[in-house]
Amino acid sequence: MEKEESLHFGKEDEVWLLGEFHHIFNLDNLEKSESLSLAMVDNILLETSKKLGREYYNDAELRASLQKHLISLIENSFVSYETDAGNLKAIVEENPALYHSIRHCLDQAGEELHVDPETESALLMLHFLAADERRYMKVSVNYSALVVCNNGVGTAKIVSVRLKKYFPQLRIIGATAARSAVQEISVEKPDFIISTTAFEYQNIPVVRVNPFPTEDDLDKIRIFLESSENLNRNLPGKSVYSRVMDAVLATCVVRDREELERRLAGIFPREEKLPELLESLKEQDIQVKIGVESWEEAIRRSAQPLVEQGYVTEGYVDCMVNNVKKMGPYIVITRGIALPHAFATEGVIRSCISLATLSRPVEFGNKINDPVSLVICIAVSDKKEHMREMAHLIDLISDKEAVQKIQDAGSAAEILAIIRQTKKKPTQQEAGKVV
Repeated sequence: MEKEESLHFGKEDEVWLLGEFHHIFNLDNLEKSESLSLAMVDNILLETSKKLGREYYNDAELRASLQKHLISLIENSFVSYETDAGNLKAIVEENPALYHSIRHCLDQAGEELHVDPETESALLMLHFLAADERRYMKVSVNYSALVVCNNGVGTAKIVSVRLKKYFPQLRIIGATAARSAVQEISVEKPDFIISTTAFEYQNIPVVRVNPFPTEDDLDKIRIFLESSENLNRNLPGKSVYSRVMDAVLATCVVRDREELERRLAGIFPREEKLPELLESLKEQDIQVKIGVESWEEAIRRSAQPLVEQGYVTEGYVDCMVNNVKKMGPYIVITRGIALPHAFATEGVIRSCISLATLSRPVEFGNKINDPVSLVICIAVSDKKEHMREMAHLIDLISDKEAVQKIQDAGSAAEILAIIRQTKKKPTQQEAGKVV
């Protein structure tokens, strides 16, 4: 660059270009920013999912946008954001729980990020708010609701008008009095019912609201829509095969259904539900009250069953340890719990999981979540599976009662029973149909 007379760079341009070349040709830095950003994304998604009670971890688009943002911060790339401080402040004030959850994670990053944590936490919030909007639009547009009131339809009409204003994508298919609701439901077949009075209908959830829905009522409906994606028969939760088959059967006369199914299955392979790693956990994968002197020994000892059974190589364990040495203790994902992992290319023979409780907690160097008394090692085949399995682990590590029981357990069999019981607990939606 210095010898090329035809090129004319300012000092700032030269510094930026040299920095970018450094990132491109320094493979260690590239590997570090990739690994560190993934670890930080895991941390942020787990923390926000746990604190806000939303399954952000399942959002692949959110994960990708967060990682891109964090890589630019880690590499200190020449990236500038045109932001309005006033708007950011308003967003933070409207979403304090989300802001503090993200800020908590950035504070753990320490010196790795040379940024203003207050501004960056607010900017990272925008990714989550965009994800919320995508999910809301995706879910609400596919739902139909019947509005039920006590006596006449006047009140129900008022409710309908207010709901249409705040939920324009929600299809209100009718408004009726409770006495005639059963007949309306049998004809209209709504996905759920919004009622201003005590009302129940078999197999259809009911959201109870005030005659003039308050802000709390609107929030209740919004939360219901976000948490009820699997109720609607039209939601894109089905496999492509199933959705195409439903559309064909609904609009066409099929002469040979078996032949149709065979041909469609060849075009759109049916999706099979892969078993969760927690479901495959065995007693020999669990160690109880092991004594270790350091965080490195904790990782190596907890991964020992996976090596002995031939699921991962010793090299994979080395990579888990080296990740902490290079990137810091981001695997301490929440208070007292570490989730060591590495890339699939670094020695994963088959996807697996192990768990170990420590007789004496050890420090990993995470000033917020230390000391660690529970170590869960995971090894997966690709990033998509990693995301899915970490999402499954949220339910377990977010259950404080179950985690405490695991830490207090005296045998592998007891821990296995606790995990099985935890996975059988009904969700909020399953616990009761009336919201």
